[in-house]
Amino acid sequence: AFEIQDDFSNGGIKPEGLSAPWQTGGTIRVCRLAFNLWNGWTEAGDERYSTPHELFDCSYAPYFFEAIRLRYPDYCQSNERTIKRLAEQNR
Repeated sequence: AFEIQDDFSNGGIKPEGLSAPWQTGGTIRVCRLAFNLWNGWTEAGDERYSTPHELFDCSYAPYFFEAIRLRYPDYCQSNERTIKRLAEQNR
């Protein structure tokens, strides 16, 4: 999917891939998040579609959180300890 949409030779992405015929509402959200995590991209004029409210409003939300943890591991370390502690308390 992303091979159609990346342009790593130029250090960027190809946002026109968002309008590819195979895209669904969910895959467009996946691509928008990936583009944003890659280089902070948001679509000019349609920035509202890159907000957490829009991106995470689908069944892929748990995977999006994992993508953020992978992209920003330093920011998520304390959260992982908290989640583990809460999980142990609920047992």
